Amino acid sequence: MSNTRFRYIVVLLLLIVTYLYTVFYKPSRVFDLAEFNRKIENFPRRIGDWRCKGDIVMSEIDYKALRPQAIIFRQYVNSGGMKLT
Repeated sequence: MSNTRFRYIVVLLLLIVTYLYTVFYKPSRVFDLAEFNRKIENFPRRIGDWRCKGDIVMSEIDYKALRPQAIIFRQYVNSGGMKLT
């Protein structure tokens, strides 16, 4: 009985610590969106046999739902005509 109670207390403490960490943790490093976007723009438009056919525009609803800070949404095509999105 005491072993079960001990496990319960350990699990409860781990849940409390996890909750406190997620609520109060503030990252010390500031996210630089401009730098990140520059790196995203340098993502290759050609990879091996695959070439970028074009960027795909995300709908306003999807963008609001996902709230990405940066996104690459492209369609690539290889010489055989296979598509990869």
